Amino acid sequence: FITHRRTPKIIDQYNQIGGGSPIKMWTELQGKAMVERVNELCPGIDVKNYIGFRYADPLTEDALDQMEADGIDHCVAFTQYLNIVAQQPAVVLMAFIDTL
Repeated sequence: FITHRRTPKIIDQYNQIGGGSPIKMWTELQGKAMVERVNELCPGIDVKNYIGFRYADPLTEDALDQMEADGIDHCVAFTQYLNIVAQQPAVVLMAFIDTL
């Protein structure tokens, strides 16, 4: 019910800002800035940014698969979710850690 009622409003709002959600773009920019800052503060440390979303590409599971393929053995994760729903990304991350 809510999805059907909200969808036309959301489509209109996305059209007003260019046709889609800006979340991926801003997340990529934030990740790039974070990597640059860490490289400034700690030269020589190999830092890479991975992005994973719960409902849109790239999915969290895809990011975790890529981290595993890249041989990552240490990571720092942060979420842009509100604290009230932060449990889901944490559950996915803990499932990944359990596979190591």
